[in-house]
Order: sequence, then C-alpha cells, then structure tokens
Amino acid sequence: MSQQTVPAIPLPFQLSRLVTSYWVPQSIHAAAALGVADVLADGPKPSDDMARAVGAHPGAMRRLLRALVVLELCTQADDGAFALTPLGACLRSDTRDSIRSWVLLVGGEAVWRSWGRLLACVRTGDSVPTQDGTGPFDQMAAQPETAAVFNRSMVELTRIVPTAAAMSVIEALPV
Repeated sequence: MSQQTVPAIPLPFQLSRLVTSYWVPQSIHAAAALGVADVLADGPKPSDDMARAVGAHPGAMRRLLRALVVLELCTQADDGAFALTPLGACLRSDTRDSIRSWVLLVGGEAVWRSWGRLLACVRTGDSVPTQDGTGPFDQMAAQPETAAVFNRSMVELTRIVPTAAAMSVIEALPV
C-alpha cells in the first residue's frame, strides 16, 4: 500500500490566491444586492430566468451564480438550474437567519473604501474617516438608506449571536 502525497502549493501562488480573494465578499454582496436568494426561495431557476428576475445581464448572472456554487451558496443541477443551499438561504431577506443587511453593509462601497485606506490608518494611527472626511455616523445621518441598512444589520447580528453563544457553550461541555 503506497501513500500518495499531495504536492505543496507554491508559496507565491498561495499568496496570490489570498490577495485576489476580494472576489468572495464582492460576489456575496452582489448576490445580496440583487436579491438572488429571494428569487431562488421558491425553487431552482435557470440563470437566464434569474437575470430577467433581478434585472441583470444574462452572461454576467450565470458567472455570478457559478461563483456562488464555488462558495457553496448555490448548487447547479444537471439541467443547468441553480438552487439555494442552506448557507445561501442566509441571504434571503424574509428569514430569521438572514444576514443579508450585514452583507450589504460590509460589502458596500463605504466599508469597502474604508478598508482601502488601511495603510494610511496604520501609518498614522488615526481612524479611517469616510471618503468625505466625516465619521460613519455622520455619513449615516446624511444618508438615511445607509442608516437603514446599518440598523437592519445590527438587528440581524443581534438575532444570531445568542444562538451562536449557546452553541459554543454546549460544544464546550464535557460529554
């Protein structure tokens, strides 16, 4: 009986894979913003039907859905139709397990741009201001839609934290 060894992934490739992983949160954000999970809630659909339902380009929608398959948020059947996984269902807007607003907040332009200014923050030690130099709460005061997404995301996270905390306590109990 021989053991096969898996060749090590070259370090430059590992680092390259990490630095290009921005596609992951942005794919999830795009799916949340388009309402993909809500459209798939009543069952599998072909990508062209999905594109029509969410107002997207058919080819781009198919590529996004295939990315969601890689991320295990969707599955693709032999007939080409896409369906939600239990993980993908967390992007639905109408469920108790939804974190759609959190995804919209974290993957949204304001937060995304803030992370782009991390280097300046580390160099100076200052907090990262929003693009216009104000703080995030000033921005929310000026943009009610941003405040609404923030508030919904806080409700979503508050809803799931007690369950997660209870599960970690249960897992720590001796058997």
